[in-house]
Amino acid sequence: MLYLLNLVLYAVSIGFIGTGIIMLLMKYNRRITLITLSTGIILLLIGFSIHKLAPSTGGKMIIEADVVRIVEGRKTPYCEVKDNYISITFHYENEDKTKVEEFCSQFTQGETYEIKYRYENGNYTMVAVK
Repeated sequence: MLYLLNLVLYAVSIGFIGTGIIMLLMKYNRRITLITLSTGIILLLIGFSIHKLAPSTGGKMIIEADVVRIVEGRKTPYCEVKDNYISITFHYENEDKTKVEEFCSQFTQGETYEIKYRYENGNYTMVAVK
């Protein structure tokens, strides 16, 4: 659904930009031309950033573990796995440090894994590794 919405948004924004360029070349009303061009550019920028604005709430994903580490900066320790290609950092948090170390030991840097995750409060939390 989000993919189709994004395609429609791209089509509309390219239409606005194309119309604005034609209006500019025909020396149409300058104010209307600038409004048309700026609307197209704004819609195009929204289309580029729509995945950051409306991320999914959970699911499965195949990631490459580029950075794997255990961090103790919060109230509880957590395992952090980062995929540099998609620029997302996944976390696994537990009160028991041994469980966090066990979970983190499943990952080898540079390997590909299929994980189940959920998105909540701005963080991607790993649920399981397959």
